[in-house]
Amino acid sequence: MIRQDCDDPGSSDPGNRDAVARLRTEGVVAFGHVLEGSQRLVALVEADLRAAAGMTLSELEVLVRLANDPDDGCRPGDLAEQSVMTTSGATRLLDRLEDQGLVRRCPHPSDRRGLLVVLTDTGTQRLREVLPRHYESLERHLWSALGDVELHQLSALMRKVRDAAR
Repeated sequence: MIRQDCDDPGSSDPGNRDAVARLRTEGVVAFGHVLEGSQRLVALVEADLRAAAGMTLSELEVLVRLANDPDDGCRPGDLAEQSVMTTSGATRLLDRLEDQGLVRRCPHPSDRRGLLVVLTDTGTQRLREVLPRHYESLERHLWSALGDVELHQLSALMRKVRDAAR
């Protein structure tokens, strides 16, 4: 059992202490479920993506982000932050995608020292080929396990967690 500190709210009220302990226990269990569920889901979906398209989830994520970027390009550092990668990890990933002709780095139009990463026509075509298979994998491993309402709730809750962690 974990001992509570004296300045813990409600530590003088035994009933409140029990509620805090239950909340902490439930929070730890929920965190464990998030970790276990996301790790298993990522492993399954990544395996499907590699088998079907020879691509990693990180590579697909970058292509999707670039395809959805309203500014026709994204700074490499922004891609790293959005994808929860290190800057060096993002650089290596972008090198691989650029070697495959899927993305191109070009000078930033308003920042002489900056670069933008843009999706090439080949990258757009590759994305069109891969997404249907990726959706099938998501359907099999995630969407079929949840109803529409639960999927919406999960999305809203995870967005809230993501935003709070920024």
